[in-house]
Amino acid sequence: MLQLLAAGSNAHGQLSNGSLDDAYQFTPASFDGLPEASLPPHTTEIDLAFGANHTLALVTQVESQSSTTCLWGCGLGSQGQLGPTIKQMGATPLFRSIKPEAPEIGGCSPRLIAAAWETSYVVFSRTSASDVLISMGGNDFGDLGVKLTPKTRNRSVHTISLDHLHVEDVSLGICRLQFDHIRAGPHHVVASIFATAPGGTTYSVVVGWGAARHGQLGGDGGTKQYDTLRLISQRPHNDRIIGIGVGNQHTVLLGAQGEAEMHGSNRKDQRGAAVTSLPNVLQVGCTWNGTYILSKQDDNVCISASGSNTHSQLGPMSRSSREVRISELLGPDVTINSLVCGSEHVLLWRRKLAGTGEDGMQHVWGWGWNEHGNLATGSTDDVPLPTKCFSINPKDHIVGVWAGCATSWIAVNRDTQER
Repeated sequence: MLQLLAAGSNAHGQLSNGSLDDAYQFTPASFDGLPEASLPPHTTEIDLAFGANHTLALVTQVESQSSTTCLWGCGLGSQGQLGPTIKQMGATPLFRSIKPEAPEIGGCSPRLIAAAWETSYVVFSRTSASDVLISMGGNDFGDLGVKLTPKTRNRSVHTISLDHLHVEDVSLGICRLQFDHIRAGPHHVVASIFATAPGGTTYSVVVGWGAARHGQLGGDGGTKQYDTLRLISQRPHNDRIIGIGVGNQHTVLLGAQGEAEMHGSNRKDQRGAAVTSLPNVLQVGCTWNGTYILSKQDDNVCISASGSNTHSQLGPMSRSSREVRISELLGPDVTINSLVCGSEHVLLWRRKLAGTGEDGMQHVWGWGWNEHGNLATGSTDDVPLPTKCFSINPKDHIVGVWAGCATSWIAVNRDTQER
């Protein structure tokens, strides 16, 4: 049985636990119309995305070999970021079903999600056709990714076009487009896309929109914002983007060759020497004003960090000018292969790999800003060193960990055979 747990900021019900109180420990999330603390029946996968005060959930259910993926949302919806029904309510303290309506997404299923401050993004997919990207909600810095007109200004759902973009004189509008990744900071969004031209030629591109003054969308940063998508870079076929980190004013891209490419502000040392030019990068992440990198160095998994440390976000890396071995932080018997960054806090955990037969307790470690109890320590004191936030017994398995704006989330697959 899959269970979803959350801790942290909850002023608008974005933890989906039925209240508007911050949670200083992990508490179960609930879905409207279902028993308390339960997910939709037959849920096998879940993914989450977070705005300032709202949460999106992409839930996949499998029954009788039939798979269905649905979109849910909770928290503040007053700008339309959770669709028109919740906009009328203002907010919801429980996950409610979201069913965007637009002609372009007929027959499609939601596959990827992202969220900016008060804006939501959903990638819809269908067999043998291009993906469709929609946006809903606020548009403070061109967040919607469309040029609004009097005719479209009041729409609840906006379809984002790539028709104006060209790669090697080929319009992306005539290509079949598959979104690989999409990530959003407070007011800018970055996506990696695999495009196939009618003749079979393929391109791997990175696009972005929204706030751009600091160069977080590439270029020299001379433009305040991009209301429509701009091309950030074109990648070689063997170096497609496999990870994206998005902060407040900077962006980090991870290529398949294990090198990180950085764009945007360095005013908080987000692109400092500790995180640049590292080889064998495994994963990248960004807080609002920091960059975090997992890499493989001499057969050791290491973490490097650079940026703001006003709330202990850098943890032990604030006292090191080199990458720090995970074994030095968490002990010689601990292995980590997943890094998660929230607005100003960081989580580390080990994803259970299929067929590994792992035994023993599983844990999540975290540090940094904790004003809303988002590190689940039971208090609101900031956490300067890696601390166990969550542990489960060997028969259960952590299947997902996420961090948002002063929130932390964990999905756990509970073994119910002996309960």
